[in-house]
Amino acid sequence: MSRLPTFGRNCRSSFASLEHEPPNWLLAKVLYSVLTVVVLASGGTAAEAAVGKLGIIGDSISQATHADDDCGALDTYECLEVKLDRPDPGYSFAGGDQSWSLRNVLGHDGLVDASRNGAKWRDAPQQARDIMLDADVRAVLVHMGSNDVCHPLDGTPPTLENLEANIDATLGHLTDKLPPGGVVFVAGLVDIVQLRDLMAQRDRHEVFENCQALWDLDFSRVKDSAIEDVCAHFFGSGCSSSVPSFFLERSYRALAFLYDSLGDASVLGVEGSCGNILNSESGPFDRQMARSFNVALNELMRRKANAYAGRNGVRVQFLGGLYEEQLLVEDVSTLDCFHPSRSGQRHIAEVLGLPILTRRRAIQQLPIILDLLDSN
Repeated sequence: MSRLPTFGRNCRSSFASLEHEPPNWLLAKVLYSVLTVVVLASGGTAAEAAVGKLGIIGDSISQATHADDDCGALDTYECLEVKLDRPDPGYSFAGGDQSWSLRNVLGHDGLVDASRNGAKWRDAPQQARDIMLDADVRAVLVHMGSNDVCHPLDGTPPTLENLEANIDATLGHLTDKLPPGGVVFVAGLVDIVQLRDLMAQRDRHEVFENCQALWDLDFSRVKDSAIEDVCAHFFGSGCSSSVPSFFLERSYRALAFLYDSLGDASVLGVEGSCGNILNSESGPFDRQMARSFNVALNELMRRKANAYAGRNGVRVQFLGGLYEEQLLVEDVSTLDCFHPSRSGQRHIAEVLGLPILTRRRAIQQLPIILDLLDSN
């Protein structure tokens, strides 16, 4: 799959030709009208520039939890002990240090990150209040809702009406507190059922036979090589399937302790936060209900972003495209077969950055169109 920084090639070449060949007057007017709608309809100006800080409202995906899944020279137990339930903020699609992060795409140096593992839309209003305590915030990125689509196997999902109230409270506060010219980006969600279908039978984990065994925390399907590695970690060389059962049992317990100690970002086990989609006891009906809710929530967020666009002079833009995007195996962390890896964080940033950069290119081309109109 080609990466997205190549977008806009046709648009760019079209505008380049306009600079050298006088266009048809009607064509120029049409282009001008289209670009004006794109740029100005939601409250933007042709002189936009990123100033002030970027606020982040989000969950473990914004935190880049489990993005760093490279064990390097660590043994199995050391790797899990160091990396499980850990964020990797430098590689966050939202506020990371990489050139492709949305913070850098937008050009903000400062960051106010209120995101946290396990957050749901019910937590977003408080995150918004926390962010807006900083008077230097000029833009806010909201990526929330995956933990509302997901719930424990026997849990109950929230209603769209409850989520709408939380979205209203969040966007209402942000558009009240941001100065005129401020921006709120509301990001859509990936297709979580597609992720499950992609990964379930993959051998992508150091401990379990495949991702489904990991999601179920089925310790009867732990790899012999993993048990031997953990055994060697505690008891030294010579551990193998022939060692006394006492040592093997201690190794199993050590692994179980690591997974039991996972925090709010855990999607594993019967009580895991995404059991309705990932656990083997969930069925096609459960997953179809989750997928329908996923689609409905994305549509609700898009509709609400449009409803708040321009309120108090604040631009509100929905960033779509993630649900339709085909995920890649390497985009998914080997630590839990669910959260984005570093590659996945980049993929998310590139998809969500597309409408931002397309809009920026339209802004940059407005003077060209104006010059063309003046010359005619």
